[in-house]
Amino acid sequence: MNFEGTPIENATVQIRRKNESAWLTLGSPANLNPWTAKIAGIFEMRGIGTVDGKSVETPVAEVEVRFPAYSEITGDPTVSNAMESAWTQTTNDCKAIPNERHELGFWIQLNTVNSSYIVDPLLQGDYVGPSQNAYLTVYPRPADSSTNPQPTELGATYTVGLFHTHTPRTYLSNTNLFRYVGPSGNDVSIMNTEQVVGILFDYIGVPTSTSTRNCLFNGHSLSAPRQLYPISPNRRPTQ
Repeated sequence: MNFEGTPIENATVQIRRKNESAWLTLGSPANLNPWTAKIAGIFEMRGIGTVDGKSVETPVAEVEVRFPAYSEITGDPTVSNAMESAWTQTTNDCKAIPNERHELGFWIQLNTVNSSYIVDPLLQGDYVGPSQNAYLTVYPRPADSSTNPQPTELGATYTVGLFHTHTPRTYLSNTNLFRYVGPSGNDVSIMNTEQVVGILFDYIGVPTSTSTRNCLFNGHSLSAPRQLYPISPNRRPTQ
């Protein structure tokens, strides 16, 4: 660490949340090379020390430590395997007799102590019959642990995403009927409220001349092509 080209003695790096007054000590520059941020937020950092016996400090730098984006979450093997498993169960639970189906889903958390994703217990929607639309009731977003960690802590567990499936229409009669694929208006509303990454597993469907959205017609194959759909926001906002 240098101050206008002069080495700083007893150099120390400090950090604080933006708009807070108290500075916290991270350590010496040598011990922080490299340093990986484990707490999300917007922070200010500075270096302090002495030059020729006088106290000096570097200019304050602002740093944003962001939550993972959609591509990072969906690319993690733990999350990916859990989504595939939930989709398989969704299709397996779609029955002709009795004619029923239901949605599945789960919250996604990130433990920044060891950079590992945690898949919450599976959420199961009620079984619905052929005349009903499938749905999944989600409880409020699980609280972070801890709720307001200091930037010098070794990590925390954050809720960063919500995943769910849409259901097949394989055993529904009247093959002229359909639903649109992809996020529903209610899905978008929930993600706007929860402010975490939304991930949907649904069929690709087929294009029609009457809509810009693909449609999934009754009687399709259970193994018809499917894909993931993102639901905004692309990442949980930093606060």
